[in-house]
Amino acid sequence: MGKAHQFALACLWVALISGCQDSKTTSAGAQKKVKPEICEVEDSASTASYGAPMKLKAADTVAVQTLLADPAAYDGKYVRVAGTVDKVCPKKGCWLQLHDAKANESLFVKFPDPAEGRLIPLDAVGKPVVVEGTVKVKEISEALARHYKQDAGAPQAEIEKINGPQKQISITNGSAQIAGIDPK
Repeated sequence: MGKAHQFALACLWVALISGCQDSKTTSAGAQKKVKPEICEVEDSASTASYGAPMKLKAADTVAVQTLLADPAAYDGKYVRVAGTVDKVCPKKGCWLQLHDAKANESLFVKFPDPAEGRLIPLDAVGKPVVVEGTVKVKEISEALARHYKQDAGAPQAEIEKINGPQKQISITNGSAQIAGIDPK
């Protein structure tokens, strides 16, 4: 995909986010137009869905920055989160990450390993995504943390810096809609 096409998709994403409106009824019974902070990725010829069908509405969506700012508030809850794909498992596409530069943390989204082939394509990196699933704030073992770093292609020196259990904020049983990906 060329840079012009990627730019057009990014503009479309911004337009979707800024243009979505919802009606809410105030305590006085009047209708008030509000803009939710995030809108959903619309199904189109260039949007691919992975995992189970989405259950929540666009108005329920939170930004990855919001979730990572207070992950304990979401722990154990089924959520809908929007962000940009930062990394994808290069081996089978069984996980992806959304990164928040401000918090310098990542949200790890795990899918069941595909029996064959790959699930999430590598070209999803840099694309807008909406994911759903249950948030888990937990510690993972040193061995598992090193495994994920190794899968992500990190240099050996970076992998060896991992000592002891590591905090991980994740979404399990994930579903994803990724814009700019040709569904197959």
